[in-house]
Amino acid sequence: MRYITFALISFTVDTAVLVFLRSAAHVEVGVAAILANAVGFGVNFALNRAFAFDGARAGTIAPQLFQWITLFCINLLMTGGIVQGLSFLWAYYTISKIVATVATQVVNYFIFRFWIFNPRRMTVAE
Repeated sequence: MRYITFALISFTVDTAVLVFLRSAAHVEVGVAAILANAVGFGVNFALNRAFAFDGARAGTIAPQLFQWITLFCINLLMTGGIVQGLSFLWAYYTISKIVATVATQVVNYFIFRFWIFNPRRMTVAE
């Protein structure tokens, strides 16, 4: 439940940045989606590491950060591609952002749980 709560918080931050970049700064939709995703994903990592996954803080942050950066890059490409691709079907970039977020958050949960914040893997490796 905490993961979902933090996903919603980070999505809200992400969407607010996206809307600001598109509406106020007139940034191209794909670039705006990537930049907004970067901000939201950082919020998501910090909240999940601190509160969502048991044992996440037991591991050192350096390997987790490297793994997070890897996942972040994959998410950037997925989010930018999904939002940009769907923008050819409709003008509602916020709906496209919702579709992209749902797709990435489902995948991210399993990657966070079993790779980045896996307490068994951290105790074996350390």
